[in-house]
Amino acid sequence: MLELYAKTIEWAEKNKIVPNGTVQAQTLKLISEAGELACHVENSTSIKDDIGDMLVVVAIVSKLSNIELDLATLIEEASILDDAVGTDADGILLLLSMLGELSDKVLKGEDLELPLLEVVTTLYFIARTHKLTLEECWYHAYQDIKDRRGILTKAGVFIKSTDIAYRQITEILALCDNTSDVGDIVTVISSDADAMPAKDMSLERLHKLIVEDGYTAVPF
Repeated sequence: MLELYAKTIEWAEKNKIVPNGTVQAQTLKLISEAGELACHVENSTSIKDDIGDMLVVVAIVSKLSNIELDLATLIEEASILDDAVGTDADGILLLLSMLGELSDKVLKGEDLELPLLEVVTTLYFIARTHKLTLEECWYHAYQDIKDRRGILTKAGVFIKSTDIAYRQITEILALCDNTSDVGDIVTVISSDADAMPAKDMSLERLHKLIVEDGYTAVPF
């Protein structure tokens, strides 16, 4: 677990999520992943990737919050407890409750260690009901992301290289770096991620849309 944590943080640092990301954006990502987990539980499909993705985000949130989570000890202690959840529905509802507590503390600027540990503990019980371990879920997710690249928005949201928005944004940034002919630019991504024609747009306007209104590039 410690090795997976270290590798996850190394990946996050390579993609500038650490230290340039935000706890707020990563908490939203965690909630988004919980939604996917709930859907896959409901549809009786694999949840290995969902749990692993949540562990990746928990690690990033802990790093951004300067919290050292003793995950190995946590799992060891959780493994000797009686089952905290009965059905899949119980597990998902408990997880959402834990995420609510986490969100509340994020909003109040309070310490996040306890709610993060509670999220991991709940994931442990959900995984166990599906005969999975957290370590194998995390490993699966890490194998999926380890070669992934992307850019970080000013809001701290990571846009992975497989997203359409990534290609559009990087193409625009490249054009801005290499030409002053705005007529060569076909589209630009606005702050609400909608494509906009840019043939008649000034470079000043283009720069504002990219840099000031929502998107910025970071080194890889």
